Amino acid sequence: MDEGAFFPDCRLESSSFSSTGIATIATGAYPEGHGIIAESWYDPGAKKIIGAQPSLNQAPTLADQIAAADTRNRVLATGMDRARAGLLMGRHSILSIEPGPEEPAWMAAFRQSHSPDRFKNAKWQALQAEPNAPPLRTLVDDPARRDEFTALYNASPFAQEDQFDLVRSIIAEEKLGQGAGFDFLGVVLNSTALLGYEVGADSPLMREMVLHLDRQIESTLELLRKIAGP
Repeated sequence: MDEGAFFPDCRLESSSFSSTGIATIATGAYPEGHGIIAESWYDPGAKKIIGAQPSLNQAPTLADQIAAADTRNRVLATGMDRARAGLLMGRHSILSIEPGPEEPAWMAAFRQSHSPDRFKNAKWQALQAEPNAPPLRTLVDDPARRDEFTALYNASPFAQEDQFDLVRSIIAEEKLGQGAGFDFLGVVLNSTALLGYEVGADSPLMREMVLHLDRQIESTLELLRKIAGP
């Protein structure tokens, strides 16, 4: 109470699972309404554990409503994880750094230029750090333990920037905001969550990640003002 956050009447009306939270934001319904009650749960009918996925969502999403309102409206989503992007957007187009079906032609070139491999052994420096300052973290690449590099990359500002580069490319390449209909682009940002799971909310790494996030949002808003106007 003296040094931390104190919530004298805190009430959690939803679950703290990421998939549940995304579905709640997407639909405006509580878990009892949309059915995504956790990351995974036991299905007594199938007699097995099932994972959260868009097909299990029982409530219409905001994206569904927009798409149904006018045939000229376009709905797209992006995220590092296709399943979570699907929870946000329903059954609409999802563009990810991971390969997927029915993608526009420009995605192949984007994916090639944004390979995570270019960050092997990259040093994560603090913003405004002195040139000789030690890195906050190094994305060590050990060929014998490839998964460790992938985890470090996914929980870094490098992955977050790649996600925002994809967002900005979608806006530019698909000419969002310039047609007769309403364009809706949903984004699931994973990197901050993945880092938080690892180091906790009070880590200096989290502070740096949020500062990077703020810069990426600023750059994206500037692009929107140039392309689509205020």
